[in-house]
Amino acid sequence: MKYAKPRYLAKHAAPPPTSANSSYAAGEAAADGSDVPLIVDQPTNIDTASSRLDLITARISFLLENIGLVCLALNVSAPIFVCITIFMTLGAGSPPALNSLALMLIPSKRESGRLFGALSVLHALGTTLLSPVLYGGVFAATVGTYAPTVFAMAAGFMVVAQFALSLVKFEHKAVDVERGRSTKVRKTKSSSVDAE
Repeated sequence: MKYAKPRYLAKHAAPPPTSANSSYAAGEAAADGSDVPLIVDQPTNIDTASSRLDLITARISFLLENIGLVCLALNVSAPIFVCITIFMTLGAGSPPALNSLALMLIPSKRESGRLFGALSVLHALGTTLLSPVLYGGVFAATVGTYAPTVFAMAAGFMVVAQFALSLVKFEHKAVDVERGRSTKVRKTKSSSVDAE
Protein backbone atom coordinates (compact mmCIF):
# COMPACT_ATOMS: atom_id res chain seq x y z
CA MET A 1 0.00 0.00 0.00
CA LYS A 2 2.92 2.31 0.68
CA TYR A 3 3.79 2.34 -3.01
CA ALA A 4 0.39 1.68 -4.59
CA LYS A 5 -1.67 4.34 -2.79
CA PRO A 6 0.26 7.44 -3.97
CA ARG A 7 0.15 6.22 -7.57
CA TYR A 8 -3.56 5.43 -7.35
CA LEU A 9 -4.34 8.83 -5.82
CA ALA A 10 -2.28 10.67 -8.44
CA LYS A 11 -4.14 8.84 -11.18
CA HIS A 12 -7.71 8.89 -9.84
CA ALA A 13 -8.05 11.92 -7.56
CA ALA A 14 -9.81 14.90 -9.08
CA PRO A 15 -8.23 18.36 -8.84
CA PRO A 16 -8.61 20.13 -5.51
CA PRO A 17 -11.84 22.07 -5.00
CA THR A 18 -11.99 25.78 -5.69
CA SER A 19 -12.51 28.36 -3.00
CA ALA A 20 -16.27 28.18 -3.56
CA ASN A 21 -16.19 24.49 -2.60
CA SER A 22 -13.96 24.89 0.44
CA SER A 23 -14.61 23.26 3.78
CA TYR A 24 -15.97 26.52 5.23
CA ALA A 25 -19.68 26.92 4.77
CA ALA A 26 -20.15 30.09 2.78
CA GLY A 27 -21.63 32.91 4.82
CA GLU A 28 -22.39 30.73 7.83
CA ALA A 29 -21.23 31.47 11.32
CA ALA A 30 -20.71 29.13 14.22
CA ALA A 31 -23.73 28.01 16.25
CA ASP A 32 -22.79 30.22 19.22
CA GLY A 33 -23.10 33.38 17.10
CA SER A 34 -19.40 34.17 16.89
CA ASP A 35 -17.81 35.35 13.67
CA VAL A 36 -15.74 32.19 13.30
CA PRO A 37 -16.89 30.35 10.19
CA LEU A 38 -18.47 26.95 10.64
CA ILE A 39 -16.16 24.13 9.59
CA VAL A 40 -18.02 21.40 7.77
CA ASP A 41 -16.48 17.92 7.60
CA GLN A 42 -16.69 17.14 3.91
CA PRO A 43 -14.48 14.55 2.30
CA THR A 44 -12.08 15.94 -0.25
CA ASN A 45 -11.45 14.39 -3.63
CA ILE A 46 -8.29 12.73 -2.35
CA ASP A 47 -10.24 11.27 0.60
CA THR A 48 -12.81 9.80 -1.78
CA ALA A 49 -10.13 8.31 -4.03
CA SER A 50 -8.35 6.93 -0.96
CA SER A 51 -11.61 5.40 0.28
CA ARG A 52 -12.19 3.78 -3.10
CA LEU A 53 -8.70 2.26 -2.96
CA ASP A 54 -9.39 0.99 0.57
CA LEU A 55 -12.66 -0.54 -0.62
CA ILE A 56 -10.95 -2.24 -3.57
CA THR A 57 -8.18 -3.52 -1.27
CA ALA A 58 -10.71 -4.93 1.21
CA ARG A 59 -12.70 -6.63 -1.55
CA ILE A 60 -9.60 -8.22 -3.09
CA SER A 61 -8.33 -9.31 0.34
CA PHE A 62 -11.68 -10.92 1.16
CA LEU A 63 -11.68 -12.68 -2.21
CA LEU A 64 -8.18 -14.09 -1.67
CA GLU A 65 -9.06 -15.28 1.83
CA ASN A 66 -12.26 -16.86 0.55
CA ILE A 67 -10.45 -18.71 -2.23
CA GLY A 68 -8.05 -20.10 0.36
CA LEU A 69 -10.86 -21.15 2.69
CA VAL A 70 -12.74 -22.92 -0.11
CA CYS A 71 -9.55 -24.77 -1.06
CA LEU A 72 -8.96 -25.77 2.57
CA ALA A 73 -12.54 -27.06 2.78
CA LEU A 74 -11.69 -29.60 0.05
CA ASN A 75 -9.65 -31.69 2.56
CA VAL A 76 -6.21 -31.25 1.00
CA SER A 77 -2.93 -32.87 2.00
CA ALA A 78 -0.53 -31.32 4.52
CA PRO A 79 1.94 -29.71 2.02
CA ILE A 80 -0.94 -28.19 0.02
CA PHE A 81 -2.51 -27.02 3.29
CA VAL A 82 0.69 -25.10 4.09
CA CYS A 83 0.82 -23.59 0.58
CA ILE A 84 -2.82 -22.48 0.77
CA THR A 85 -2.26 -20.99 4.22
CA ILE A 86 0.68 -18.99 2.83
CA PHE A 87 -1.55 -17.86 -0.06
CA MET A 88 -4.22 -16.74 2.41
CA THR A 89 -1.79 -14.28 4.00
CA LEU A 90 -2.30 -12.14 0.88
CA GLY A 91 -5.73 -11.38 2.33
CA ALA A 92 -4.24 -9.81 5.45
CA GLY A 93 -4.83 -6.31 4.06
CA SER A 94 -8.53 -6.33 4.86
CA PRO A 95 -8.47 -5.18 8.53
CA PRO A 96 -6.39 -2.02 7.96
CA ALA A 97 -8.29 -1.23 4.76
CA LEU A 98 -11.64 -1.64 6.53
CA ASN A 99 -10.50 0.54 9.45
CA SER A 100 -9.40 3.26 7.05
CA LEU A 101 -12.64 2.95 5.09
CA ALA A 102 -14.75 3.16 8.25
CA LEU A 103 -12.83 6.25 9.34
CA MET A 104 -13.54 7.96 6.02
CA LEU A 105 -17.25 7.07 6.08
CA ILE A 106 -18.09 8.58 9.48
CA PRO A 107 -19.75 12.00 9.23
CA SER A 108 -17.43 13.74 11.69
CA LYS A 109 -13.80 12.97 12.46
CA ARG A 110 -14.54 13.79 16.10
CA GLU A 111 -16.46 10.51 16.32
CA SER A 112 -13.41 8.39 15.45
CA GLY A 113 -12.82 7.43 19.09
CA ARG A 114 -16.33 6.04 19.39
CA LEU A 115 -15.98 4.24 16.09
CA PHE A 116 -12.76 2.47 17.00
CA GLY A 117 -14.04 1.77 20.51
CA ALA A 118 -17.11 0.05 19.10
CA LEU A 119 -15.03 -1.86 16.56
CA SER A 120 -12.64 -3.08 19.25
CA VAL A 121 -15.55 -4.25 21.43
CA LEU A 122 -17.05 -6.16 18.48
CA HIS A 123 -13.65 -7.64 17.67
CA ALA A 124 -13.10 -8.72 21.27
CA LEU A 125 -16.56 -10.30 21.48
CA GLY A 126 -16.03 -12.14 18.22
CA THR A 127 -12.56 -13.48 18.94
CA THR A 128 -12.97 -14.38 22.60
CA LEU A 129 -16.61 -15.43 22.87
CA LEU A 130 -18.42 -16.21 19.63
CA SER A 131 -15.69 -17.74 17.45
CA PRO A 132 -14.37 -20.31 19.94
CA VAL A 133 -17.88 -21.46 20.82
CA LEU A 134 -19.15 -21.57 17.24
CA TYR A 135 -16.12 -23.04 15.49
CA GLY A 136 -15.21 -25.31 18.41
CA GLY A 137 -18.73 -26.71 18.50
CA VAL A 138 -18.82 -27.31 14.75
CA PHE A 139 -15.38 -28.92 14.78
CA ALA A 140 -16.30 -31.19 17.70
CA ALA A 141 -19.49 -32.24 15.95
CA THR A 142 -17.91 -32.89 12.54
CA VAL A 143 -14.35 -34.09 13.30
CA GLY A 144 -15.37 -37.73 12.92
CA THR A 145 -17.22 -37.26 9.66
CA TYR A 146 -15.60 -34.37 7.74
CA ALA A 147 -13.01 -32.35 9.65
CA PRO A 148 -12.66 -29.39 7.20
CA THR A 149 -16.27 -28.35 7.82
CA VAL A 150 -15.01 -25.39 9.84
CA PHE A 151 -13.24 -24.07 6.73
CA ALA A 152 -16.43 -24.41 4.70
CA MET A 153 -18.34 -22.53 7.41
CA ALA A 154 -15.67 -19.79 7.44
CA ALA A 155 -15.91 -19.56 3.64
CA GLY A 156 -19.68 -19.12 3.99
CA PHE A 157 -19.18 -16.27 6.46
CA MET A 158 -16.66 -14.69 4.08
CA VAL A 159 -19.25 -14.83 1.26
CA VAL A 160 -21.70 -12.98 3.51
CA ALA A 161 -18.99 -10.41 4.34
CA GLN A 162 -18.18 -9.97 0.64
CA PHE A 163 -21.85 -9.42 -0.12
CA ALA A 164 -22.11 -6.81 2.65
CA LEU A 165 -18.97 -5.09 1.34
CA SER A 166 -20.38 -5.08 -2.19
CA LEU A 167 -23.23 -2.89 -0.94
CA VAL A 168 -20.82 -0.07 -0.07
CA LYS A 169 -20.96 2.52 -2.87
CA PHE A 170 -19.56 5.99 -3.32
CA GLU A 171 -21.48 8.81 -4.92
CA HIS A 172 -20.03 10.22 -8.10
CA LYS A 173 -20.25 13.98 -7.74
CA ALA A 174 -19.21 16.35 -10.44
CA VAL A 175 -16.59 18.80 -9.25
CA ASP A 176 -16.78 22.35 -10.54
CA VAL A 177 -13.32 23.50 -11.43
CA GLU A 178 -12.69 27.04 -12.62
CA ARG A 179 -10.65 27.15 -15.77
CA GLY A 180 -9.13 30.09 -17.55
CA ARG A 181 -9.31 33.63 -16.35
CA SER A 182 -11.55 34.79 -13.56
CA THR A 183 -14.74 36.61 -14.53
CA LYS A 184 -14.72 38.79 -11.41
CA VAL A 185 -14.40 42.54 -11.95
CA ARG A 186 -11.31 43.83 -10.24
CA LYS A 187 -10.73 47.41 -9.28
CA THR A 188 -7.23 48.53 -10.03
CA LYS A 189 -5.43 51.81 -9.59
CA SER A 190 -4.18 53.44 -12.70
CA SER A 191 -0.52 54.22 -12.85
CA SER A 192 -0.95 56.93 -15.47
CA VAL A 193 -1.19 60.56 -14.44
CA ASP A 194 -3.91 62.74 -15.91
CA ALA A 195 -2.47 65.51 -18.07
CA GLU A 196 -3.74 68.90 -17.09
